[in-house]
Amino acid sequence: MDALTWIAVASIVMAGLTTGFGTMGPALAEGRAVSVALSALAQQPDGAGHALSDVKLEAPIADAQKYLAIGMNYQDHADEAARAGVPVPKNQLWFNKQVSCITGPYA
Repeated sequence: MDALTWIAVASIVMAGLTTGFGTMGPALAEGRAVSVALSALAQQPDGAGHALSDVKLEAPIADAQKYLAIGMNYQDHADEAARAGVPVPKNQLWFNKQVSCITGPYA
């Protein structure tokens, strides 16, 4: 399942449109069983499920305690950095931000 599919599935879960999950926090805490259920949901044929206009997109984790990210994690970004004179790291570049940066698309 690609990242955009996971985001769409997470958004549906956050909107409470799938029975029993409510938000991503409890879904993540359940582990493998929820992962299987979300994967099955994501495998629905195109057009199945909920129209985007019926779903309110929110931050995927409502009460996150930390925000960790990986920088320059795709080639175009690394190439852009190199053109700007920024050295491209040989290892993953991890960084953190304040959790207040986590918002939904309408915030």
